[in-house]
Amino acid sequence: DLAIPQTWKGTGVWDESRFEYKNYFLPILGVVVLCIGVFLLIGELYGYFPGIVAGVAVIFSPLLIQSYLWGQRTILASLSFLPVIFYCFYKYFEEKKQAYLFLSVILLSASSLFHIQSFFIGVSVLSLYAVYIFLKYKKFPFSITPVLVCVLIFLVILLPFLYDLFNHKQETQDAFHFPRMSGFLEWYPYEKSPIYEFQNGVGSVYLLPFVFAGLLFLYKRKEDKDVLILLWFVVVYIILHAGLFGVMEGRMDRFAKASNPLLYSVAVI
Repeated sequence: DLAIPQTWKGTGVWDESRFEYKNYFLPILGVVVLCIGVFLLIGELYGYFPGIVAGVAVIFSPLLIQSYLWGQRTILASLSFLPVIFYCFYKYFEEKKQAYLFLSVILLSASSLFHIQSFFIGVSVLSLYAVYIFLKYKKFPFSITPVLVCVLIFLVILLPFLYDLFNHKQETQDAFHFPRMSGFLEWYPYEKSPIYEFQNGVGSVYLLPFVFAGLLFLYKRKEDKDVLILLWFVVVYIILHAGLFGVMEGRMDRFAKASNPLLYSVAVI
Protein backbone atom coordinates (compact mmCIF):
# COMPACT_ATOMS: atom_id res chain seq x y z
CA ASP A 1 0.00 0.00 0.00
CA LEU A 2 2.16 2.80 -1.36
CA ALA A 3 1.24 6.47 -1.22
CA ILE A 4 2.95 8.11 -4.18
CA PRO A 5 3.73 11.81 -3.61
CA GLN A 6 4.00 12.48 -7.34
CA THR A 7 1.85 12.97 -10.37
CA TRP A 8 2.79 12.66 -14.01
CA LYS A 9 2.34 15.84 -16.03
CA GLY A 10 2.00 16.13 -19.78
CA THR A 11 5.23 18.12 -19.94
CA GLY A 12 7.19 14.98 -19.16
CA VAL A 13 8.43 15.88 -15.67
CA TRP A 14 7.51 14.77 -12.18
CA ASP A 15 5.76 17.34 -10.03
CA GLU A 16 6.19 16.50 -6.36
CA SER A 17 4.48 19.63 -5.09
CA ARG A 18 0.89 19.09 -6.22
CA PHE A 19 -0.80 16.36 -4.23
CA GLU A 20 -0.47 12.83 -2.96
CA TYR A 21 -2.40 10.01 -4.53
CA LYS A 22 -2.31 6.25 -4.78
CA ASN A 23 -1.61 4.97 -8.27
CA TYR A 24 -3.04 1.52 -8.76
CA PHE A 25 -4.34 1.73 -12.31
CA LEU A 26 -1.10 1.47 -14.30
CA PRO A 27 0.42 -1.45 -12.35
CA ILE A 28 -2.86 -3.37 -12.49
CA LEU A 29 -3.25 -2.60 -16.20
CA GLY A 30 0.32 -3.66 -16.89
CA VAL A 31 0.12 -6.96 -15.01
CA VAL A 32 -3.31 -7.92 -16.40
CA VAL A 33 -2.47 -7.05 -20.02
CA LEU A 34 0.94 -8.71 -19.80
CA CYS A 35 -0.35 -11.97 -18.34
CA ILE A 36 -3.24 -12.17 -20.79
CA GLY A 37 -0.96 -11.23 -23.69
CA VAL A 38 1.64 -13.88 -22.84
CA PHE A 39 -1.12 -16.47 -22.38
CA LEU A 40 -2.73 -15.58 -25.72
CA LEU A 41 0.54 -15.54 -27.64
CA ILE A 42 2.15 -18.68 -26.23
CA GLY A 43 -1.21 -20.46 -25.92
CA GLU A 44 -2.03 -19.76 -29.57
CA LEU A 45 1.40 -20.79 -30.80
CA TYR A 46 2.28 -23.72 -28.52
CA GLY A 47 -0.79 -24.82 -26.62
CA TYR A 48 -2.99 -24.00 -23.64
CA PHE A 49 -0.73 -25.39 -20.90
CA PRO A 50 2.48 -23.57 -22.00
CA GLY A 51 0.41 -20.39 -22.28
CA ILE A 52 -0.88 -20.72 -18.72
CA VAL A 53 2.59 -21.47 -17.31
CA ALA A 54 4.25 -18.55 -19.12
CA GLY A 55 1.46 -16.12 -18.22
CA VAL A 56 1.50 -17.02 -14.53
CA ALA A 57 5.32 -17.05 -14.33
CA VAL A 58 5.55 -13.42 -15.45
CA ILE A 59 3.56 -12.33 -12.38
CA PHE A 60 6.50 -13.24 -10.15
CA SER A 61 9.17 -11.44 -12.16
CA PRO A 62 11.35 -9.45 -9.70
CA LEU A 63 12.25 -6.89 -12.36
CA LEU A 64 8.60 -6.08 -13.07
CA ILE A 65 7.87 -5.85 -9.36
CA GLN A 66 10.75 -3.38 -8.99
CA SER A 67 9.37 -1.38 -11.92
CA TYR A 68 6.30 -0.69 -9.82
CA LEU A 69 8.18 0.00 -6.60
CA TRP A 70 10.52 2.44 -8.32
CA GLY A 71 7.65 4.32 -9.92
CA GLN A 72 8.30 3.30 -13.53
CA ARG A 73 4.69 2.34 -14.11
CA THR A 74 4.35 3.90 -17.55
CA ILE A 75 7.17 1.72 -18.90
CA LEU A 76 5.61 -1.38 -17.37
CA ALA A 77 2.22 -0.56 -18.90
CA SER A 78 3.76 0.21 -22.30
CA LEU A 79 5.86 -2.95 -22.64
CA SER A 80 3.02 -5.12 -21.34
CA PHE A 81 1.17 -4.69 -24.63
CA LEU A 82 3.90 -6.29 -26.77
CA PRO A 83 2.82 -9.97 -26.42
CA VAL A 84 -0.81 -9.23 -27.33
CA ILE A 85 0.37 -7.05 -30.24
CA PHE A 86 2.44 -9.96 -31.58
CA TYR A 87 -0.52 -12.27 -31.04
CA CYS A 88 -2.81 -10.09 -33.15
CA PHE A 89 -0.19 -9.70 -35.87
CA TYR A 90 0.38 -13.45 -36.06
CA LYS A 91 -3.36 -14.14 -36.17
CA TYR A 92 -3.64 -11.77 -39.13
CA PHE A 93 -1.26 -13.91 -41.18
CA GLU A 94 -2.91 -17.12 -40.01
CA GLU A 95 -6.55 -16.20 -40.61
CA LYS A 96 -6.19 -13.32 -43.11
CA LYS A 97 -8.64 -11.22 -41.10
CA GLN A 98 -7.87 -7.53 -41.39
CA ALA A 99 -9.39 -6.85 -37.97
CA TYR A 100 -6.33 -8.46 -36.37
CA LEU A 101 -4.00 -6.22 -38.35
CA PHE A 102 -5.92 -3.10 -37.38
CA LEU A 103 -6.05 -4.19 -33.73
CA SER A 104 -2.28 -4.74 -33.64
CA VAL A 105 -1.72 -1.21 -34.99
CA ILE A 106 -4.21 0.28 -32.52
CA LEU A 107 -2.56 -1.47 -29.57
CA LEU A 108 0.95 -0.56 -30.73
CA SER A 109 -0.01 3.10 -31.14
CA ALA A 110 -1.86 3.21 -27.81
CA SER A 111 0.96 1.51 -25.90
CA SER A 112 3.43 4.04 -27.30
CA LEU A 113 1.48 6.76 -25.52
CA PHE A 114 2.42 5.17 -22.19
CA HIS A 115 6.10 5.03 -23.13
CA ILE A 116 7.97 5.05 -26.44
CA GLN A 117 9.98 1.86 -25.69
CA SER A 118 7.17 -0.38 -26.93
CA PHE A 119 7.13 1.50 -30.25
CA PHE A 120 10.79 0.73 -31.01
CA ILE A 121 10.52 -2.94 -30.08
CA GLY A 122 7.08 -3.50 -31.60
CA VAL A 123 7.77 -1.84 -34.95
CA SER A 124 11.09 -3.69 -35.28
CA VAL A 125 9.61 -7.13 -34.61
CA LEU A 126 6.51 -6.61 -36.78
CA SER A 127 8.54 -5.20 -39.68
CA LEU A 128 11.07 -8.02 -39.62
CA TYR A 129 8.33 -10.64 -39.42
CA ALA A 130 6.53 -9.08 -42.40
CA VAL A 131 9.80 -9.16 -44.36
CA TYR A 132 10.27 -12.81 -43.40
CA ILE A 133 6.77 -13.70 -44.62
CA PHE A 134 7.42 -11.83 -47.88
CA LEU A 135 10.74 -13.60 -48.51
CA LYS A 136 9.39 -17.04 -47.61
CA TYR A 137 6.15 -16.95 -49.59
CA LYS A 138 7.28 -14.54 -52.34
CA LYS A 139 4.12 -12.55 -51.84
CA PHE A 140 3.57 -9.11 -50.37
CA PRO A 141 1.77 -9.78 -47.06
CA PHE A 142 -0.49 -6.69 -47.22
CA SER A 143 -2.78 -5.12 -49.77
CA ILE A 144 -2.78 -1.37 -50.28
CA THR A 145 -6.10 -0.59 -48.62
CA PRO A 146 -5.31 -2.18 -45.19
CA VAL A 147 -1.90 -0.49 -45.19
CA LEU A 148 -3.50 2.90 -45.77
CA VAL A 149 -6.02 2.22 -43.01
CA CYS A 150 -3.18 1.27 -40.64
CA VAL A 151 -1.33 4.48 -41.46
CA LEU A 152 -4.51 6.46 -40.82
CA ILE A 153 -5.04 4.71 -37.47
CA PHE A 154 -1.46 5.42 -36.50
CA LEU A 155 -1.74 9.10 -37.40
CA VAL A 156 -5.08 9.60 -35.66
CA ILE A 157 -3.78 8.11 -32.40
CA LEU A 158 -0.20 9.37 -32.35
CA LEU A 159 -0.03 12.49 -34.50
CA PRO A 160 -1.23 14.88 -31.76
CA PHE A 161 1.50 13.56 -29.46
CA LEU A 162 4.43 12.93 -31.84
CA TYR A 163 6.33 16.02 -30.75
CA ASP A 164 6.12 15.10 -27.07
CA LEU A 165 6.94 11.45 -27.73
CA PHE A 166 10.13 12.08 -29.67
CA ASN A 167 11.27 15.36 -28.11
CA HIS A 168 12.51 14.17 -24.72
CA LYS A 169 15.98 15.26 -23.69
CA GLN A 170 18.22 12.33 -22.89
CA GLU A 171 19.71 12.06 -19.43
CA THR A 172 23.08 11.39 -21.06
CA GLN A 173 24.23 12.26 -24.56
CA ASP A 174 25.12 9.46 -26.94
CA ALA A 175 28.87 9.04 -27.34
CA PHE A 176 29.80 6.38 -29.87
CA HIS A 177 32.70 4.18 -28.82
CA PHE A 178 34.16 0.73 -29.46
CA PRO A 179 32.18 -1.84 -27.48
CA ARG A 180 33.44 -4.04 -24.66
CA MET A 181 33.24 -7.40 -26.44
CA SER A 182 32.59 -9.44 -23.31
CA GLY A 183 29.40 -7.42 -22.84
CA PHE A 184 27.77 -9.35 -25.69
CA LEU A 185 27.92 -12.45 -23.49
CA GLU A 186 25.86 -10.73 -20.79
CA TRP A 187 22.13 -10.10 -20.96
CA TYR A 188 22.42 -6.67 -19.30
CA PRO A 189 26.05 -5.49 -19.66
CA TYR A 190 25.84 -2.20 -17.76
CA GLU A 191 26.63 -0.94 -14.28
CA LYS A 192 23.28 -0.65 -12.54
CA SER A 193 21.43 -1.91 -9.52
CA PRO A 194 21.80 -5.67 -8.88
CA ILE A 195 18.14 -6.07 -9.83
CA TYR A 196 19.26 -5.91 -13.46
CA GLU A 197 21.49 -8.94 -13.07
CA PHE A 198 19.88 -12.00 -14.62
CA GLN A 199 19.48 -13.97 -11.40
CA ASN A 200 17.85 -11.04 -9.58
CA GLY A 201 15.90 -9.39 -12.38
CA VAL A 202 14.50 -12.48 -14.11
CA GLY A 203 14.25 -14.83 -11.18
CA SER A 204 16.94 -17.49 -11.16
CA VAL A 205 19.98 -18.69 -13.07
CA TYR A 206 18.20 -22.05 -13.19
CA LEU A 207 16.01 -20.52 -15.88
CA LEU A 208 19.01 -20.16 -18.22
CA PRO A 209 19.19 -23.81 -19.41
CA PHE A 210 15.50 -23.66 -20.34
CA VAL A 211 16.04 -20.39 -22.24
CA PHE A 212 18.93 -21.93 -24.21
CA ALA A 213 16.94 -25.10 -24.85
CA GLY A 214 13.97 -23.04 -26.03
CA LEU A 215 16.13 -21.00 -28.40
CA LEU A 216 17.70 -24.16 -29.81
CA PHE A 217 14.29 -25.74 -30.33
CA LEU A 218 12.96 -22.63 -32.08
CA TYR A 219 16.03 -22.33 -34.30
CA LYS A 220 16.04 -25.99 -35.36
CA ARG A 221 12.33 -26.09 -36.21
CA LYS A 222 11.96 -22.56 -37.64
CA GLU A 223 8.24 -22.64 -38.36
CA ASP A 224 6.53 -19.28 -38.83
CA LYS A 225 5.50 -19.09 -35.17
CA ASP A 226 9.03 -19.98 -34.09
CA VAL A 227 10.52 -17.24 -36.24
CA LEU A 228 8.22 -14.67 -34.61
CA ILE A 229 9.54 -15.57 -31.14
CA LEU A 230 13.13 -15.65 -32.41
CA LEU A 231 12.76 -12.20 -33.92
CA TRP A 232 11.34 -10.94 -30.63
CA PHE A 233 14.42 -12.31 -28.88
CA VAL A 234 16.87 -10.91 -31.45
CA VAL A 235 15.33 -7.41 -31.41
CA VAL A 236 15.37 -7.16 -27.60
CA TYR A 237 18.95 -8.47 -27.52
CA ILE A 238 20.17 -5.98 -30.14
CA ILE A 239 18.45 -3.04 -28.48
CA LEU A 240 19.78 -3.99 -25.04
CA HIS A 241 23.33 -4.19 -26.41
CA ALA A 242 23.22 -1.04 -28.53
CA GLY A 243 24.38 0.79 -25.43
CA LEU A 244 27.74 -0.97 -25.71
CA PHE A 245 28.32 1.31 -28.71
CA GLY A 246 27.14 4.34 -26.74
CA VAL A 247 23.63 4.42 -28.25
CA MET A 248 20.96 5.27 -25.66
CA GLU A 249 23.16 3.82 -22.95
CA GLY A 250 21.40 5.88 -20.28
CA ARG A 251 18.05 4.28 -21.23
CA MET A 252 19.00 0.63 -21.28
CA ASP A 253 17.55 0.03 -17.82
CA ARG A 254 14.13 0.93 -19.26
CA PHE A 255 14.48 -1.44 -22.21
CA ALA A 256 15.57 -4.21 -19.81
CA LYS A 257 11.96 -4.49 -18.64
CA ALA A 258 11.11 -6.09 -21.98
CA SER A 259 13.22 -9.11 -20.98
CA ASN A 260 10.89 -10.93 -18.65
CA PRO A 261 7.88 -11.90 -20.77
CA LEU A 262 10.29 -12.81 -23.57
CA LEU A 263 12.63 -15.00 -21.50
CA TYR A 264 9.84 -16.73 -19.57
CA SER A 265 8.06 -17.48 -22.86
CA VAL A 266 11.20 -18.93 -24.46
CA ALA A 267 11.94 -21.01 -21.34
CA VAL A 268 8.41 -22.47 -21.29
CA ILE A 269 8.62 -23.32 -24.99
